[in-house]
Amino acid sequence: MELSAVLKFFGVTSESSVSELNTAYRAYVKRYRPENNPDREVWANNMLAKLNQAYETALEHLTESEKNRRLRIAAADRPKGRTTEEAEGGKSSSSTKSRATRESRSDRVDESRHRREERARDFAADLFAANATEAQRRYTFFNAFYEAVDGALEGMYLYYQYGLQNVHLRHEGVRSLRYRTALRKVGEATERLEQIKPYAKSSNDLDNILIFTEFATAFLHTMKIEKIHNPAGRPTDVAAYNLYHRASEGLDRAIRDVFFEELRESGPSAASEDNLELCSREFMIVLTTHLDSVWVTEAAIKVFLLEVFTKLVRRSSALSSL
Repeated sequence: MELSAVLKFFGVTSESSVSELNTAYRAYVKRYRPENNPDREVWANNMLAKLNQAYETALEHLTESEKNRRLRIAAADRPKGRTTEEAEGGKSSSSTKSRATRESRSDRVDESRHRREERARDFAADLFAANATEAQRRYTFFNAFYEAVDGALEGMYLYYQYGLQNVHLRHEGVRSLRYRTALRKVGEATERLEQIKPYAKSSNDLDNILIFTEFATAFLHTMKIEKIHNPAGRPTDVAAYNLYHRASEGLDRAIRDVFFEELRESGPSAASEDNLELCSREFMIVLTTHLDSVWVTEAAIKVFLLEVFTKLVRRSSALSSL
C-alpha cells in the first residue's frame, strides 16, 4: 500500500503526530482481533497482518516528519551565518535521513538498555550506600521495582498488541521481531525483579516483588507455548483443546482488561471472579477428565498463570481499598 493510501487509511496526514497514529491504530486493532471475529478468524488474522505493515510504514514516515519539523524549528532559531556544511546538511536525501532516523532510534534503544543494565548492577551499592538516608534508599528501591514492572508490562503489551497469543502468527514478518522483543522484555524484567528481591525493607515490599515476579515468570512460560491444534486429532485431544482454548481466551481478556485499558473490549470486565472461576474450571477439566490428552502440560502452565494473576488482582484490590 502506498504511503498516501496508508495515511488516508489511518485518517492522518504528514503533519500529524505519532500519538494520533497510535490512537487510530489501536482502534483498528480492536476491530480486527480474531477474538472479535469468531466467524471469520482467517480474515481477521490477514487484516491484522496488513494493518501492522501499514502501521510500520506510517510510523516511520511520521517519525521522520516530526524530526524534520524539529530541525526546521531549530534552523529558524539558529543565528544567521551558518556554515556551508550546516546548510548542505539540510539537503541530504530522504533515504539518508530515513537511515539516520533508524540508526538514531536504534542507538537510543541501546543506550536506554545499557542504562537499565548499569542501574541494575549498581543497585545494591546505591541502595545501601553508607551516606544514604532511609528516604533515599526507599526512593531508589521504588524506582528499581517500578522499572522492572514497567518493562514486563511493555513486553506483555507487545504480545497482545500484535496478537502473539495466536501461535500461527508469531513467525510472520514484523510479528517475528515483535515476538522476540516481547520475550526479551519480560525475561529481563523477571531478572531485575530477582535482583532487587533481597533488598526489600518490609514484608509488604517483599510480597509485592514476589507476587509480580511469579506473574511475570508465569506469563513468560505462557508466551513460549508453541503447540498447535490438530483438528483431526484424537477426540480426547480435540475436546481438551476446545476447553483449553476457551479458557485461555478468557484469561487473556482478563489480563488485558486489568493492565491495558486501550485493548479492552466493550462490556463487563473479564477479570471478574465469575470469569476467572470459569477459566479455572475449564483448565481443571483438561487436567482431570482429559489427563491423557496432549494439552495437559499447556493447561498446567495456564493454571499457574491464572492462579498468580488472581492473587495479584486480589492483592491490588485489597491495597487500593486501604
